Amino acid sequence: MEQDDRTEFTEKLAERGLEIHSFDGHALRLRYNSAADHLMGDGPGADEEELAGYAKESLAGLPEAAHMFPGLDRIVVEFGAI
Repeated sequence: MEQDDRTEFTEKLAERGLEIHSFDGHALRLRYNSAADHLMGDGPGADEEELAGYAKESLAGLPEAAHMFPGLDRIVVEFGAI
């Protein structure tokens, strides 16, 4: 189901300190919190390209991904506190 995929996707994002901010029909905007990034430890965090790639790969693995964000053509990562 789409809801299960959405839950799985948001959980995968949370592993990297990402949270969905908005989707405008084209761009999926994510917020990044380096303190919540489980894969970075105490490091400086990740860059936008790495995080957007992670989100894209996570989304691509879900069967209902196309239904969650129809028209998606880019992922934008915003840095700062969530």
